[in-house]
Amino acid sequence: MPEEVMERLLPDGIGPSAEVEKAALREMRRAFRERTVAAVVAVLGSAMALVCLPESAATLIEALRKGGVWVAAGFCVISLFSAWIFLKHCAKFRALGLPRARGLRAYWAWQLAGAVINFAVIATVFASLGWTLRSLVLSIMPGLGIAAWLGRRLHQIPDAEQARADEWRTNSILQDEDDRTGG
Repeated sequence: MPEEVMERLLPDGIGPSAEVEKAALREMRRAFRERTVAAVVAVLGSAMALVCLPESAATLIEALRKGGVWVAAGFCVISLFSAWIFLKHCAKFRALGLPRARGLRAYWAWQLAGAVINFAVIATVFASLGWTLRSLVLSIMPGLGIAAWLGRRLHQIPDAEQARADEWRTNSILQDEDDRTGG
């Protein structure tokens, strides 16, 4: 919805001017867009690092494979940098007081992203040292834990029990008021 079509959120005479509201809206939209792009690049960079490591007959994968561990390490660096940008924007949204996502999907998304990024980094380190990665579960566990810890620390995801409770709770448009009044 274009911001020119929107009416003021607050009554006249209360709060900032319409121009300030629109500027804040534009800034938030830009930050959300940057955060989303950073998350996608982080996970894609991890996936590309994994593509560089295994054997394959496809021409693009074969070309990336010829670069080997160094190309995979480059994708890991891109992935980690994008994850850092994503976390920076999450901290910005926390500072703005935006509510966290509710439910299990956000919790699982953070853990999945952490597991994929962590697996790519560990697989690349093992390949560069000439070691064989023998346990997928052990290689993703640190990523699961770190992602869940960061998500809770930045108030972007609930803990597991709260996420399950959020899934069962009925939400409405007036959720904040419902939370206060118990309705």
